[in-house]
Amino acid sequence: MFPLQHWKDMAGAWATSTSQNATSIYGVDPTDHLPLSLLRSELIPPAPNRSESAIDWLPDFAGYSWAAYGSSSLLVISHFPSPLSSEQTRMGSIFRQVFEISSVASSPVTAVSWSPVTPSSGELAVASDNCICLFSHDSATPNSKGSFCWSQNAALLQSTKVEAVGWTASGDGLIAGGLEVVLWKRKSKSWEIAWKFKADQPQNMVSASWSIEGPSAAASFSKDLQIEGVNEASKSVLVFYGDGSSGFAKTVLGHPQPVSMLQWRPSAGKQLLRDGKHLRRHILLTCCLDGTIRLWSEIDNVRVKKAGSVYDQKTTRRSFCVAAVIEIDNALRGTLGADISFTWAMEIGGMVKTTEETNQYFFREEHKNEVGSCEWLIGFGPGKLVTFWAIHCLDDISPMRFPRVTLWKRLDLQGLEVEHLNRNGLSTLKQQLLLKKVVIMRNSASGPPTVCSSIHLYPCKYLAWSMLYTQMINDTENAPPSESRTENLLSCSVEGILDIDGHTGRILQVAIHPYVCEVDLVVSLDSNGLLLFWSLSNNSNAILDLPTLIPAWRISGKHVTHGKCSKYSSLNWAPLVLAEDRFLLLGHVGGIDCFAVKNFHGEGDGIECYFICTIPFAGHDPYEDGPTNIYTVPLSLSRNETYMCDGFLLLGIWMKVFRALSWEITMHAYDLTRSCSECNFNDDNIVECNARKFEKTISGTRYCLHVIPSSAQLPEPHLHDQVTSFAVISPGGLTPVRQKLPFHKDSLSCRSPAYVMATGCSDGSIKLWRCSTNEPSISHKSWELVGMFSAHQGPVTAIRLTSCGRKIATTGSDSPSNTVFSLRIWDSIRLPDSGTFMLEDTLSLDEDVVVLNWLALGNGQLLLAVCMRNELRVYAQKRCGGHALLDSKQSPGVQLWFCIGISHTFSAIHDFLWGPRTTGVVVHASYLSLLSPWLFLLDNKHQTDFYKKLNPESLLDSDIDMGKDTFSEIFSDHDVVNHKETLIANSNGGCKSDLLKKINTNNGHLSSAFLVGRGQIKCKSKILLGYWSMLDIVETLARVLPVYHPESLFANIYSGNWKRAYISVKHLVEYLNSSHISEKRGHHPKISDIVPQMPLSDYIEGILSKSSTGNAFQWNENATSMTLCSQFQSGLVPFAYNFEPNASSNAFSSSSTKSGLIDFLEPINKLHELAAITATEKMQILAIVDLLNEVSNPQSASVYENLDEPGRRFWVTLRFQQLLFLQRFGRSASLEDLVVDSGLIAWAFHSDCQETLFGSFLPNEPSWPAMRTLGIGFWFTNATQLRTRVIV
Repeated sequence: MFPLQHWKDMAGAWATSTSQNATSIYGVDPTDHLPLSLLRSELIPPAPNRSESAIDWLPDFAGYSWAAYGSSSLLVISHFPSPLSSEQTRMGSIFRQVFEISSVASSPVTAVSWSPVTPSSGELAVASDNCICLFSHDSATPNSKGSFCWSQNAALLQSTKVEAVGWTASGDGLIAGGLEVVLWKRKSKSWEIAWKFKADQPQNMVSASWSIEGPSAAASFSKDLQIEGVNEASKSVLVFYGDGSSGFAKTVLGHPQPVSMLQWRPSAGKQLLRDGKHLRRHILLTCCLDGTIRLWSEIDNVRVKKAGSVYDQKTTRRSFCVAAVIEIDNALRGTLGADISFTWAMEIGGMVKTTEETNQYFFREEHKNEVGSCEWLIGFGPGKLVTFWAIHCLDDISPMRFPRVTLWKRLDLQGLEVEHLNRNGLSTLKQQLLLKKVVIMRNSASGPPTVCSSIHLYPCKYLAWSMLYTQMINDTENAPPSESRTENLLSCSVEGILDIDGHTGRILQVAIHPYVCEVDLVVSLDSNGLLLFWSLSNNSNAILDLPTLIPAWRISGKHVTHGKCSKYSSLNWAPLVLAEDRFLLLGHVGGIDCFAVKNFHGEGDGIECYFICTIPFAGHDPYEDGPTNIYTVPLSLSRNETYMCDGFLLLGIWMKVFRALSWEITMHAYDLTRSCSECNFNDDNIVECNARKFEKTISGTRYCLHVIPSSAQLPEPHLHDQVTSFAVISPGGLTPVRQKLPFHKDSLSCRSPAYVMATGCSDGSIKLWRCSTNEPSISHKSWELVGMFSAHQGPVTAIRLTSCGRKIATTGSDSPSNTVFSLRIWDSIRLPDSGTFMLEDTLSLDEDVVVLNWLALGNGQLLLAVCMRNELRVYAQKRCGGHALLDSKQSPGVQLWFCIGISHTFSAIHDFLWGPRTTGVVVHASYLSLLSPWLFLLDNKHQTDFYKKLNPESLLDSDIDMGKDTFSEIFSDHDVVNHKETLIANSNGGCKSDLLKKINTNNGHLSSAFLVGRGQIKCKSKILLGYWSMLDIVETLARVLPVYHPESLFANIYSGNWKRAYISVKHLVEYLNSSHISEKRGHHPKISDIVPQMPLSDYIEGILSKSSTGNAFQWNENATSMTLCSQFQSGLVPFAYNFEPNASSNAFSSSSTKSGLIDFLEPINKLHELAAITATEKMQILAIVDLLNEVSNPQSASVYENLDEPGRRFWVTLRFQQLLFLQRFGRSASLEDLVVDSGLIAWAFHSDCQETLFGSFLPNEPSWPAMRTLGIGFWFTNATQLRTRVIV
């Protein structure tokens, strides 16, 4: 048994293990491997599937108890805190692992069953649709490295849906019920079918005996039978057993009414085969709606058959008879199958010791065969009644006796109605769901139970562990002598609770509070009207889809809204916090409801919602549905001594027939205990504005709302536009509340947004709207169109605006067939007296986009999430600057946005939100996925494409490296009994299979069931090469370059600020020649980590030395060299070029720079040796130094200072190409080696110094081919001189 301290340290141990397995490769630049893998960190499951077969309980494994249950299409394995341990009860569940079993919510988990083998190995069978997934604990896996988690190791595929699953007691087989009843037989590490049978109707109750050689039973039951009438097939129990060959035999056990429950007598841990006298009989328990329990015993020719006896099965047919009958309805005055349920008690060896300080289990050896041995039936109901029935003489065959049934004890479970269950409206136990597994302990095989444990599932989504136990002798020394020992048995009770609450329907919307940094609160709404409030944890261990020890999201409150008159369709938070209260807005067909959300910290009550008012859709046509979305935009902020005030713009938008309503809302809140003032809104124009005022007092706080209707419809002729998508600016996210700069509602304010809403139309156009500034007396104000542009050739399918509206992301079709999709990012640019949006980048997509979402990182950088149906991509902008100028051969279409992370999902993506700390929140149909803020670099040979296509063919045809000691197998029951197909990797890591040609390939869960195992294996194998935070990747792509980077140096010279480039080079060389650089040897940092940044004032002002009293730059009288002040004699040395007066500027000697660079080469080489710059960057710096020497020397022949800005950009670019060519190849560049693109031609065309440019790069009598190389014909506008030069 693991101590609790082990669990407390588990999160840190897993994080350390992950770090060790994910150590970054030495010297690897992650930007060279984009996109990296974006992995899931945690699954947040919905409420459990309310079915007895979809929940199971494992009383003891590794010293703890465990619950496994189906949660929509997910499987959840959770630690169940023992009610006897105060420490576990206080801490709650300390382990949860969630698996995706099916990729569609319409194929939920239908059956869950733990293997009953003792001691338990942690094996689990899970059924969904026509697949049974088998899981095992990693401690049973060879060469496991101590990770405490479960993983999938096999999948059993059937041709029909699986309704129920049951293990044999020895663990050698599985029985699956449905339209076909199939018995699977284990053979070493593989599975095959022992037999199968097609029933007349689905068999949703199954039970297996000790082994596959014994009998199995199946039946069909539905609670609707009591209403719809009796189905004859439900009155029969089918008993199957092998016939000695590959077939089976069947016996039908008839009942007068439908059978509600069946169960074989459980084994006592091990099948007792010591001698023939003590062999255990196969006893089948059936509960019938006629109010009778029947115990069926196997017989042969009126002689009782013994389990395990040897006889000729080919000639002997098994028969069963009723050995005992218990008329429960008469005995307990209830209805069996309705408010009364029965089950065999499963016995585990041990006892309980209780003291004042602690309660403990003590396990003991298995009971020996004793005289008077008995088994126990446990009954629950009616009400809180628990009954204990002793069954004697089950194995008495010499002489033969029929079982003797005795009602031993009646008890009331008084402790089940605990406080939190009552608070959720559970006044009776009629709605409880009892799991058909009751565990007892006793001191002897003939004695009564001393401990009894049972599990109940309540409608409020709690699993309750009810335990009855017996006080020890030393605890009852002071008891009255008349108190009998029997009365003391099971006289104490204790309860444990496992909270497994979640959504019960389809998730409609999720909203994260806009001030999530300070208000860690999230709300979600489902189709059943359930609101769940989630608190966010900063201490979660969720990193790499490992088992969760500390969940990142915890339910802190819920609010049931299905009792309201209207069904809510949308929700959002108001962007304000008043008196520590949050405000939630919920849209429905009749209006928008406003709720105050209070968080009672430390009082144990969690979060409560209080209704304030309904903002009606007054003056508008009635709506058939509620708004599709609700948006809030901050408007103003003001405060005084008596109350707090805040305002925002509220928008409700419908998409079925596009409609957008808006209101300006101002809210007050003040404490009545401190002030008695009334809401002092300005009511002068309240009638003209059609405004409304609402007041509500809640818990001593008065809330006042002032609502002014704003824009209500689009103006003509845009009212009839076919709107295909829309977006609204929504400031919020990572900025603290006090640093928010809300938009002012004054349209002339600089803080007013240029537009509030954008609509995308079927013709590919984007239109930008803001609230109308018309007179308030106008009742139906229209939206004001402030701009529009054409974004796509086809319909705009999705739009997303940044928080301030500066950038817009759009997706749409750019082909007539609407099969080619593109993502376009638009950036706003300012023009004189106006503005427009310019296309910044275009990215191709494989399919249409479901949702887009921006994230502002707070440092000027943005992330863009792009979600397709089963794929998520995260894009970041790469720094754009001088890199395009330095690389003259770069293609003209420079890509600015790069996919830095990619993630694939099994289930379809419905929505996506950004959480705190760059955590992605993926919304599926019924559950949520949290993505890690880390990006992972995986081994290339494991990066296959089998995630991309969620169909079985792609799974089995992909190259998958399974590892040497791991395997996942898929076995099928098709065509022949013994048919199987084993999916094992070959030596090259690939696998091929024809299995799926024989089965229905439309089952989406098949891929999920298989890939869950693959995902577990990948986490355990050494394929993780490195990981980086998303912020680090963005910083690498878009970081601000140091001033001495070649791109920065060139940009300064290019723009005319050559003095800044010069002082930056001087700063670099000074530091490289200093003693500090020696301390950096042996490291491999970035250049910015080696050389510190220079003071900004020195950089801007061009100050060469703080002690310099003269001019910043001083030149000597030598026309061929440049010297600096004495402060720089240890730095940049003079550079010399020998320019002949009559020579063209492109004619210079390659030896002219050698003497001037001797002292400078050493520090640059030193920087290169430290791996801070590449060889290309080194040559670029040297070429820039040459260029600086030329432009800064007034005695040189450079034309730099004589050019206007367009001409200077043309000249600097070509001159740098010449100098860089010299550095690379050691010879002068010819005109053919220069690259003159359309951009350079445009600069030359706009220059007024074209004559100077002409003479700078061409000889006095140039040839036409030479002039054509520089594009003279495009930019030299003096036609007369051009004609003269061409003729010459």
